[in-house]
Amino acid sequence: MFGLQLDNRVPFIILTKQIPVTMKKLILYDFVKGMLLVPIALTILLAPYSIVVGWNLVSAFLFWFILVPVVVVYVPGFVSKNKNHWLEAISGLVVFYGLMVFMIYSHYQSDLFKIMMWSAAINVVITSLLFFLRKPKDPYTPLRTTAQ
Repeated sequence: MFGLQLDNRVPFIILTKQIPVTMKKLILYDFVKGMLLVPIALTILLAPYSIVVGWNLVSAFLFWFILVPVVVVYVPGFVSKNKNHWLEAISGLVVFYGLMVFMIYSHYQSDLFKIMMWSAAINVVITSLLFFLRKPKDPYTPLRTTAQ
């Protein structure tokens, strides 16, 4: 086995001799699609939420601690054919929070910014726990049966 292996539960990163090059490209393409869809979906959800609902303490907790983890857990499965979406979800979550910090860093002393930053750490942990609690039945099965 050669390549990058992060964890036994992240089988799509493992590159072996048995997987053809075209299959590796498809797996990477699906990973990137799943990873980029998370921040896009969260941004699409954030814009109308902030306009319609507005930001107060209750709406901030609802968005950052309820809606964000739900979207992060379920969105990568819509476009990616990989069996385990943990790395896609966490990567997308980190990209989203990175963009949010970049956009609103001038408000770093506000309570809403602190809620967002605490939710970043808590959501990474919650998302990881959700994925590892509902891990695939057999993580060593091939990711795809045929190259499409």
